[in-house]
Amino acid sequence: MACRHDDPLAAIPEHPWSVFGDRRFLAMSPETGLCKMAESGLAQAGVSVERLFNCSAATTMAALVTAGLGISALSRLVMAQLASPSLVWRPLVEPAVARSIGIVRHKARSLSPAAQAFVRELEKQARAIRMSDQLSANAPDQMPVGSA
Repeated sequence: MACRHDDPLAAIPEHPWSVFGDRRFLAMSPETGLCKMAESGLAQAGVSVERLFNCSAATTMAALVTAGLGISALSRLVMAQLASPSLVWRPLVEPAVARSIGIVRHKARSLSPAAQAFVRELEKQARAIRMSDQLSANAPDQMPVGSA
């Protein structure tokens, strides 16, 4: 969940999907993967929302949330890419919704040096996310504002 850093929701370490039932919901456009994840979480939680905006770009969504027009269901990865000090990311639970990210490669071919570097960086980032998840699980009230 993405909200402004000064929103009262930012002080709470995680939120159920029902949080969107009581607040203005800013949605990603239906053709985006984020929209499909949000629709799944909302449906599983039995939450009905009225979409204030449908954005096709995460940067537009970030600008709308920063302007105080509502809150949104953005992934941690998107929030990390936005790196906005005005926004805070908090996990959505009940239900937990996730997606897999993978790499497809030809078994009989070696990767180029650039592709090898990309895979190493992807693995590094995945380890960092797992470590962050473990730290957050052990001390959820210690998550700093603005972390992703």
